[in-house]
Amino acid sequence: MALVRLMPGSLQVTMRPGQRLLDVLDNLELPVFRTACRAGNCGACRLRVVQGAAELRPPDSREFSTLTQLHAAPEERLGCQVVLLGDPPDEIVLEVQRGHWPRP
Repeated sequence: MALVRLMPGSLQVTMRPGQRLLDVLDNLELPVFRTACRAGNCGACRLRVVQGAAELRPPDSREFSTLTQLHAAPEERLGCQVVLLGDPPDEIVLEVQRGHWPRP
């Protein structure tokens, strides 16, 4: 399992290998990406990988195409497409570019 910290808030979730970030947030009823299409097309769940990029599945062609259209930086990803590969030794840190922080 991996600890994933979402900034700029202090939200932390755990992910298992093979899990998608958006599914983890939905299962915990944390609507950070309420308007995400879930298919890697809209960019509403855009985030920046601050730490742990090597522990995430690389972008597929659809996500890469969307990120290219958005003129995204190399460290940017779509939360609906972020999938954990294995058990990382350190936490993964993601900075949400577009999203909604749930109220405590």
